[in-house]
Amino acid sequence: MKPPPPAGTFVRLGMVGCALLASAADTGCRGRDGKWSWKPLVAPSPKAQVDMAFLSKDADTRREGVVLLSGHDWGLKEPYLEGYAKLLKLDEDALVRCVAARALGKAGDPKYLPNLLAALDDPAPTVRADAAEAIDRVLPRAQSAGQAGSVAAPLSAHALGDTSMDVRAQCARVLRHLRGAETLRTLVRCLSDREFAVRYQAHAALVHLVGRDYGYESEAWEPLAEQGLPATAPAEPAKPWWDWMGVTTKDKPANAASSAPADGADR
Repeated sequence: MKPPPPAGTFVRLGMVGCALLASAADTGCRGRDGKWSWKPLVAPSPKAQVDMAFLSKDADTRREGVVLLSGHDWGLKEPYLEGYAKLLKLDEDALVRCVAARALGKAGDPKYLPNLLAALDDPAPTVRADAAEAIDRVLPRAQSAGQAGSVAAPLSAHALGDTSMDVRAQCARVLRHLRGAETLRTLVRCLSDREFAVRYQAHAALVHLVGRDYGYESEAWEPLAEQGLPATAPAEPAKPWWDWMGVTTKDKPANAASSAPADGADR
């Protein structure tokens, strides 16, 4: 016959249960009116999540609703995408506009690329940064669908002139998807940005586009900026295994223009 557990086991279990109840109480079981409720511990229903995102008058509730909705596959389809686009444009709270931009980026629908580009002019830098990050996810799909449109000009403008370092860096990163002359000149100018985060992203984008690494000095890239890029994307450049930050230059040529292939030439 199996012996009963020691009496101290029940005491310890009771203490653990009390600790869990106290923890639950601290995480929001008491409402704003001071009354206790178990609702914060239960996920809202799908209908409640929709109401939270689009009907609530409380900004925090709308933000939470968008986050919950965009966590479902069905929440990344219509008609919810149209709702996110409206929140991104019209909501008075910057955090709600942020999560709306993230939701559109997560969905990846090229239809809403113009909405995200427009959000680059949002007065809140956090919204602009989230919009740029969302563009980074949507733009490749838009290009594949032939719906990219004119994206180089607004991205270049913010990569060079936005007051937020995060926005400049993120826009420089997005430019790696574009192969025009304007893109190349913009990235070379970004190498002179006062913030290393921007220079890092510009350098990474240039290496991605060119397939070779000429370092962080803009002067080394300027001849290539005048010459232009080949028509096809290059292979990924090799670098030392230990260079996890990508700050070294392997087999750097003396002159970028002299070693760069002509437009349309095979590598």
